[in-house]
Amino acid sequence: MPGHWEGDLLIGPNNRSVVGTLVERTTRLVILAEVDGATATAVVAGLTDKLNEVPRLLRLSTTYDQGREIVKHAEITQKTGTAIYFADPHSP
Repeated sequence: MPGHWEGDLLIGPNNRSVVGTLVERTTRLVILAEVDGATATAVVAGLTDKLNEVPRLLRLSTTYDQGREIVKHAEITQKTGTAIYFADPHSP
């Protein structure tokens, strides 16, 4: 069923560039989000903007790893209506 995503960050050398990634698990659609730094506030802004561009029926849930940058996950849920889950540590 489309609408379930996996999210992560790609961080460049010396933390000078950050790109948020969202991959839809069924269709494998990839969305890249410009993120202004690896802070939790910047991640919320970047991922929220991109998720809100996706129709509501196609943003049911997002799964993230346990990184510090997603500590404000409740804010993403509030702004997008997308449920957020976390992968078990050390589980691919």
